[in-house]
Amino acid sequence: MKNHFPELAMAQLCGLFGHSRQAYYKSQSYEYKCHAQAHLLLEMVQKERKSMPGIGGRKLLDVISNAAKNEQLLVGRDAFFDLLRDNRLLVRRYRAKKKTTDSRHRFHKYPNLIRDLVPVHPHQLWVSDITYVETS
Repeated sequence: MKNHFPELAMAQLCGLFGHSRQAYYKSQSYEYKCHAQAHLLLEMVQKERKSMPGIGGRKLLDVISNAAKNEQLLVGRDAFFDLLRDNRLLVRRYRAKKKTTDSRHRFHKYPNLIRDLVPVHPHQLWVSDITYVETS
């Protein structure tokens, strides 16, 4: 199969994008290094998650930080969380649903005045509701 584009040297291709050949090859090396570090960190995460499946990101970073230092892997908290997020390894936080009604209190409780009432006309019975809207 014949190439329809003229043969261009790597220096010319890099020059088209405003970079040197050295910058191109250095970025290739950097990307390989980042992928290798990410792979090692993910292996450490999976190893720890086998024994502690519900451990959160901050505690997980504390646990594996010593092993990462031995492997000369330096990663910050935000980069670590980005790595976990990209690989869907973050543990979801479950918040307890707020209890809005407590009928077992010591205060006066009003009786249900409409328990046996069956409305037959409009405007014979009016009710209201208190809706709880969660705010910060």
